[in-house]
Amino acid sequence: MTTENLLAIDIGATKFALRAAGPHGTWTTRSTWPGPDWPADRKLLCDAVARARAELAAPIDRVGLATAAPLDPNGVVATWDARPTWQCVPLLDTLREATDTATITTLDDGSAAALAEAHNAGCADLVHLSLGSGLTGGIIRGGRPVPGTDLAHLTVDPAGTPCPCGRTGCLRTVASGRAMAIRATEVRGHPTTTAQLAAAAAANAPWANTVLDEAAIALATALTELATPTHPTRAHIGGGLGTALPTLATRTALALATRSEGLVHTVVAQARFGTDAALVGALLAARS
Repeated sequence: MTTENLLAIDIGATKFALRAAGPHGTWTTRSTWPGPDWPADRKLLCDAVARARAELAAPIDRVGLATAAPLDPNGVVATWDARPTWQCVPLLDTLREATDTATITTLDDGSAAALAEAHNAGCADLVHLSLGSGLTGGIIRGGRPVPGTDLAHLTVDPAGTPCPCGRTGCLRTVASGRAMAIRATEVRGHPTTTAQLAAAAAANAPWANTVLDEAAIALATALTELATPTHPTRAHIGGGLGTALPTLATRTALALATRSEGLVHTVVAQARFGTDAALVGALLAARS
């Protein structure tokens, strides 16, 4: 139980979550963004912060922010394809005003999720890959997040699918939820959602196994590329889709064992916190 009043904020492309923690316990809320415009998003976010302050019944001492929005050094949102109207929004100043505190520790959402997983596992060197409709990830090295990582765009197949980033064969073009749904549609022969893929994988359907094995090979290839700079003790597969596909971590471990002798002792496991990982990491960042 903390003796301070802390607030964790996790901002994603389609939704956000807050967790307030203080001497009297914790309070959590989740919401989807109401529309495509910043003013409506800002109101919903600030209203949620106000509710968190009311739940704490005390001033907020520190804030941890995990965000998918790219921020410049001043905390202003750079170009964000997921929510274009956020461009040039002073996000940190907005949150400082809403929380009445200047003490905000900021992490990208992938690093925050990795921090949560590493802390829970007691592991100083960990790679976390979060699979949802897209793909994010983070690296913990020596107990600290490695800034500036963009694991979604690690090249896993130079002759593969073009990526919107302009490169070819990025990890997200194979192992993201969007990519797996497209591949499942191709293999199955008619439109397939990730929910249908997860159900079919649980039933051991051959077409689902094909899609998951291909994604596992891509994830193992990405981990192999990360071996030299990170030397991870553990690699966790999480996010909403990673949680819905519990065999994906095992498949990735098997694929990894055939690709890199240097990673034979890396433990590949399903993430502990699922879609809450970035929120848990933001709370840890607030405490630090």
